Amino acid sequence: LEFYSELAGTHYMKGGTPGKYPSFSDTGFDKVMPVDLYDPAKLFSGMSAEKSKRGLAVEINNGRAAMLGVFAFMSASKIEGSVPALSFIKPYAGDYMQP
Repeated sequence: LEFYSELAGTHYMKGGTPGKYPSFSDTGFDKVMPVDLYDPAKLFSGMSAEKSKRGLAVEINNGRAAMLGVFAFMSASKIEGSVPALSFIKPYAGDYMQP
């Protein structure tokens, strides 16, 4: 995606919008890649702006819930009893921030 964003338009570090990728058909890349990054099956092309906005809010909330879940598992494995529902997690002696 980073490579495509530099080829297809203005990079976000040079004034472009972060996370915005032009359609492959707009850039001529559709000859190589027949489906777009967003909505490859064209399921959401007729979606109203209100429904799209709600879908974006739902997706953001799902991402937040997933992050909370990951941090709950990390906390439970480092600090015993920090998340009572995850008491079955074995302690982890390593460092999460180092490979």
